[in-house]
Amino acid sequence: MTQTEKQPVASPPDPALAVAPETIVSGNALRGILDPRRWLVSGGSRTFPLLALLVLMWVGFDLKTGGIYLSSENVTDILVYTSLYGIVAIGEVVVLLLGEIDLSLGSLVGVSGASAALIMTNWVPHAPSLVTMLVGVAAAAAVGVLSGLFAGFWVSVMRVPSFIVTLALLLALGGIGLVLTNSQTITVTNDLFNALGASSISAFDGGYLPPALWGNHKDILHLSTGMLVVLILGIGYTLVLLGNARVRLASGLAAPSAFGLLSQGLAITVIGLIVVDVLDHYQGVPLPVFFLFVFLIIFSYLLRSTRFGRHVYAAGGNVEAARRAGISIRRIRWTAFALAGLMAGIGGVIYTARNNANNGGTVDQSFLLLVIASAVIGGTSLFGGRGSVWSALTGALVLASVQTGMALTLTATTDAQYFQYIVEGAILLGVAWLDTYARSRSAGSREA
Repeated sequence: MTQTEKQPVASPPDPALAVAPETIVSGNALRGILDPRRWLVSGGSRTFPLLALLVLMWVGFDLKTGGIYLSSENVTDILVYTSLYGIVAIGEVVVLLLGEIDLSLGSLVGVSGASAALIMTNWVPHAPSLVTMLVGVAAAAAVGVLSGLFAGFWVSVMRVPSFIVTLALLLALGGIGLVLTNSQTITVTNDLFNALGASSISAFDGGYLPPALWGNHKDILHLSTGMLVVLILGIGYTLVLLGNARVRLASGLAAPSAFGLLSQGLAITVIGLIVVDVLDHYQGVPLPVFFLFVFLIIFSYLLRSTRFGRHVYAAGGNVEAARRAGISIRRIRWTAFALAGLMAGIGGVIYTARNNANNGGTVDQSFLLLVIASAVIGGTSLFGGRGSVWSALTGALVLASVQTGMALTLTATTDAQYFQYIVEGAILLGVAWLDTYARSRSAGSREA
């Protein structure tokens, strides 16, 4: 196979970045920038409207609740729910990037959590707390990976559509969870395990990063573990930006200015410190939030800086071209479903630890829809080949903000949850339409 044949899948461009020729004509430059249709088809266009929506939502809910919504305790609840949806949505993003879908992750969260609870309770009830916790986490992760491998086998080897395979698993896993627990609630008493869901009383500072390493955690001037982590990540992120710009300049390519990159890194670091300060006024950064960012960084590197990640984007963008370039589509799909299963297993740990119990059927069916919505709302294309794991954070934050806000403002009504479903459905439908519109506009621009 010649090098020419491999070029179509090397660093596949995002079709949504295509700009119509008239937008680069000097006379129409301003009109092209202000054209809302161009915003709809630009690759990063969804982030800014979502952030604006979030700010308006936060301000509105806070005014409605008299300052309760943006209190430290409620912000902590919002971020914990964001973490629960976001961690599972990371796995969904990997599958969606291939143009596939996994409908079984919601049920898998319940089964993996129930497996962890049962094994800790029945297999190692008298082992040291740390051993019991590690066994429970390993069990949940193993169940998730095995389920993902099973789904990947039917999709990649047997060529059954992923919608059918994972729908069958959704039903089967729901029944398996109830059979395993006999519909009885399994209570988890291991403090170390429960701390993973920020619900422990004593272990790991109750499941939070220590809110004060220096000073009083309720004072503006103090240093906490969360702040230290943000500073390290902020400096690292800035160095990565500068390093990428240097490589581009060395290759003769255009790159942003050092001042702009330093400003970007500083802005993100300051925002992170402000958020951590708010959390410190309650109990600190919850462990699920910390885990979410750890997984976001790991999967972002995996998809953007490794051969596997490049193959995922290539296969999702043009599966036939990827196959002709020598990429093993079967292996990529199989691995993607296994990773999605792994993240569902981790989600099962946090879900069970948060509730201190599991009965195999405690995960509401809407959980799956919220996971998929988190990925799609954040910017991952339903058609494959475009998106990022960071979209899981954005989408999950939107949905968690809606949930907690409506729960606070509609507490006097019995149908608060019904309105919540209506709003979430409207947001998802609108974002799905934007994705479809962006893809059709991009296709039209290429054909023109």
